[in-house]
Amino acid sequence: MLLSDQQPIDLNIKFKGSYELLCWILKKYKNELPYNGYIGHFATANNYYFTCSKEWKRYGVNYKVWNLLHKDLTIAYLMNKIEIANLNELQKIYNNNINNIKLHDSINSTKHQR
Repeated sequence: MLLSDQQPIDLNIKFKGSYELLCWILKKYKNELPYNGYIGHFATANNYYFTCSKEWKRYGVNYKVWNLLHKDLTIAYLMNKIEIANLNELQKIYNNNINNIKLHDSINSTKHQR
């Protein structure tokens, strides 16, 4: 699917990401998605128990959860609420942010050791 000058949207995904990534995406789009940035709201809205996030944190987030989030991101993208709906791209941004934080922390810790 392609909308004018926007990137193509892949509706058939196979994605596996971390619990932290799921939390980050929900917080990043807390105003654009109907979950207010909370994983518990996401869970109950998609017919999971409110406490299932503990299982996701412990055992990982399953494919069905990522497909549900992908659906919501795609809808928000098509409504021009968000610019990036691609989970792989969001994971790259998340990883870059985490790496920058770790780099910043390591630079600060070496400055304090001197």
